[in-house]
Amino acid sequence: MDVEKDEKPLLGFPATCPMRHTGYCIGGNLVVRMVESDTETRITTGDFFEIPPGHDAYVDGSERVELILFAPPEVSN
Repeated sequence: MDVEKDEKPLLGFPATCPMRHTGYCIGGNLVVRMVESDTETRITTGDFFEIPPGHDAYVDGSERVELILFAPPEVSN
């Protein structure tokens, strides 16, 4: 998953991501913000993660973020 590209146009410009992501970070620093609570979580190299629907995220720093996703993203209904 290349987070340097904005994926919102592909999803129809939602206010938050409607998908759940489970994976492992192999490089970079990603900050995930849960929009409703404004809680931020940093994902860095070596971290396993599960990101629930309702988030936004940004790359912190100049290093590319590289993630391995264990399952296809699921849209929350």
